[in-house]
Amino acid sequence: MYIYLLVSVVLGSLIGWSTNVLAIKLIFRPYNCYKILGLIPVQGLIPKRRREIAVAIGKIVENELLSSEEIIKQLSTSAVQSKLSQTTSENIKLRLLRYFPPFIPSGIKDNLIDIIDKVIEIEVERFFQGTFPQFATNIKDNIPIAAMIEEKINQLDIRQLENLILTIAKNELKHIEYLGGVIGLIIGLVQGILLILLTA
Repeated sequence: MYIYLLVSVVLGSLIGWSTNVLAIKLIFRPYNCYKILGLIPVQGLIPKRRREIAVAIGKIVENELLSSEEIIKQLSTSAVQSKLSQTTSENIKLRLLRYFPPFIPSGIKDNLIDIIDKVIEIEVERFFQGTFPQFATNIKDNIPIAAMIEEKINQLDIRQLENLILTIAKNELKHIEYLGGVIGLIIGLVQGILLILLTA
């Protein structure tokens, strides 16, 4: 009886674990559609409904996570303004230094560069305060975030997409596999106990 109980527990655990492993595999596999006996089509859930999933993810990201308004808002921050001013200033200074004649004193060069820094800082600030809000209003409805995400997902090779999802949800999927084993163990244990009680 105890041997039967042990076998029942072990088999239940293995069946529960292997069933969940198989179910996770079937989310992605087979990649292509095959027909069993030429009648029943079989294909992994994600390969089969990839385009629908891509559309849904694109809409969720655009509506819930990263709207065009949010992008414009981030572009309007003082940090971006400062970075733009600094980068523009550095690039212009590098170009000017190449074209300054060698006979110009370094003191005059430094003064010119200081003036350029001030002008760029003022113009960048003016752009963000005056031109940028109108520019942002015009473009915010023309940033196709959902379409871009949908396109990127559809461009991924299905194996790349599988690896990406498995990498992100690796721990959670392992927990599902182990949970299947635990549930199978409990079912096997209950089944074994019931059989022992009924045959006693």
